[in-house]
Amino acid sequence: MIEQDDGSDKHRFGVTGGLEPLTSPYIGKICKDLNDGGYVSRLVTNGFLLNDKMLRRNPYINALDNIRVSLYGLDHDETVATTKHSKAYEIVKQNLTNYNKRKDRTLLYLNYVLLPENFNKLDSIMDYIKDIGGADNISLREDHSFRYNVEDRNRLQDSLLKFDEKVKKKTTQSNAPHPNFSEFRAIEKMA
Repeated sequence: MIEQDDGSDKHRFGVTGGLEPLTSPYIGKICKDLNDGGYVSRLVTNGFLLNDKMLRRNPYINALDNIRVSLYGLDHDETVATTKHSKAYEIVKQNLTNYNKRKDRTLLYLNYVLLPENFNKLDSIMDYIKDIGGADNISLREDHSFRYNVEDRNRLQDSLLKFDEKVKKKTTQSNAPHPNFSEFRAIEKMA
């Protein structure tokens, strides 16, 4: 597909999939081809395989514009409830911590889906990001299954507005860029 593209839209391709993209035996070639073609692309991953071994074998992953990691939980129990994998939380958190220490890293974006039972965990997101050494962006999304009543949606809105105020306060104190409630940059620098 990359070879057949006319190159008119350098943002056309992203590396995602119904399965974890890092399991593809072609991930290195795909990322290299995107880089060689001058594309501005991102990799969407669960972070489980985003380790030093994978990055050594596939250095062009870091040539992408960003890597977006979908967080399946902000603690062990939440992650196990989502993934059914008893070591997923620890492995992903360690992978992200190690990734942030790399000199050759690209931008690290995090994504977290807010379920009504997790509205009270928004402060945990800032702690998580501080623990892993920072993030360049985070997106907070509601679950779009439309199974929530008006009361839950109002709680979500209230929680996000309170979170937005906390982030604004921290970014103001640290001179970090001003975020909106759905994304913020350079959290590590806010600590």
